[in-house]
Amino acid sequence: MLAGEERSGVRTKARLVSAGAAVVMAVGAVAPANAGAPPAGLIALVGRTPGLAPVGEVATGHGTIVATFRGSLGTVRVAGLPGAAAAIQVLPPDARGRGAILIGLSAGAPKSHRAGPSQAVVLADLGLAPGSASGTATILTAGASAAPVPAGGIPWASTCINVNVLGGAIQGAGCNNVYKKHASGGDWYLSNEYWASASLTSWQGPLGLHLQGVAFETTWHPGNTIYSIAPTTTQPFGACTPWTVTASGTNNGITIGGSITGQICPSTLGPWNLRLASTYPNSGALWTGNVQGVANYQGAEGVQLVHSPPGVEANWDDYYLINYCNGICF
Repeated sequence: MLAGEERSGVRTKARLVSAGAAVVMAVGAVAPANAGAPPAGLIALVGRTPGLAPVGEVATGHGTIVATFRGSLGTVRVAGLPGAAAAIQVLPPDARGRGAILIGLSAGAPKSHRAGPSQAVVLADLGLAPGSASGTATILTAGASAAPVPAGGIPWASTCINVNVLGGAIQGAGCNNVYKKHASGGDWYLSNEYWASASLTSWQGPLGLHLQGVAFETTWHPGNTIYSIAPTTTQPFGACTPWTVTASGTNNGITIGGSITGQICPSTLGPWNLRLASTYPNSGALWTGNVQGVANYQGAEGVQLVHSPPGVEANWDDYYLINYCNGICF
């Protein structure tokens, strides 16, 4: 079951439109982890997903589930909470060779839920120890030796996505880290420090596959409010550069902040899908470029500050996107 408002549903007609290296997407929200539709302990694959089917899931022992989906598209693995749902959309290459893959994962839990494992633990659950490799599942980001680092502490919840798709030509990962920065009973102030990365796994020549966009977005369910985000403007990069994205803000007299540090490569990092005033408020970050080589992981990173008032559960949905092109894509 998908939740949605003025946005089209992932399950039925998510729109991913690419123009050059730019990506525009309209998506709906995946059902929250505590919606009750999937049985406990199961991460359900919802909607019609070409080229992928569930092949197994494992309980990690610390409150999360790792689910694997595999087929002609490749392999997608997600680490989420029991009862979550995943939705995978494929936009086949158009006449100009441009295509995209979008993965949605529901997250969040009742506020009585105990704090979840850290990003490092969730990545290890996926076989993605930062700075190392497990088969083809390496998660170096933009040439760095580790995953982007959130500001610190143990998050209330971390969820991650890992992909190896298009015949193994593209691999990548992304994580959402939600920190409880201030709480008074059920009145919570949260920071979400998220990132996504992807890379080509082999050189295919000038007429082969190009990686052109990597993005991550988080949509919050009704009643939650996003009141500060980063990035807010598009920043050009002429070389791979260590970069920290920071947000701070005051809401109802409570001041919190969040940051995440990684490495950004050419060409740009900017905001993606900003709908802060929506019933389902959302924001994200987008890397754009035109990568043919395999030396660097291309990545995006961002921060949200969120107010989750009493009587509202902290439920959200994550979206990870890869935009690519076959042929002459400059």
